Amino acid sequence: MTRLIALLILAACFTAPAAILTTLHSFAGAPADGAGPYAGLTISPGGVLYGTTTSGGSGACTSGCGTVFSLTPPAVSGGPWTESFYSFPFPKAGNDLEAGVTVGGDGVVYGTTFYGGDCGASGGSLRAPCSD
Repeated sequence: MTRLIALLILAACFTAPAAILTTLHSFAGAPADGAGPYAGLTISPGGVLYGTTTSGGSGACTSGCGTVFSLTPPAVSGGPWTESFYSFPFPKAGNDLEAGVTVGGDGVVYGTTFYGGDCGASGGSLRAPCSD
């Protein structure tokens, strides 16, 4: 019993500080923004976060065809994050991005789409320049 009490006291001394949750971006949906972020984020060597949305954007799909977005950290601590995104224009260009993206050693963002691409409904791949 003495060991249990000592362990509990020791554990109480090393508790982690409370985490603070900060919202970097709230997705507004089509046509001005992405909607339905589904996969995780990728961080580039320069600290830019990249991700995808399954819908939203200005594409010709019912709820937008999806986007690839980036969130750039503020230049000064506490400043705003900068968002930019690529909106898939029509279903055959690719849509419904359910996977994340990766940043290659060449500084290019790579990913896949669930639908679209050159063959229409089979899915496709994407390649976009990095913003950092």
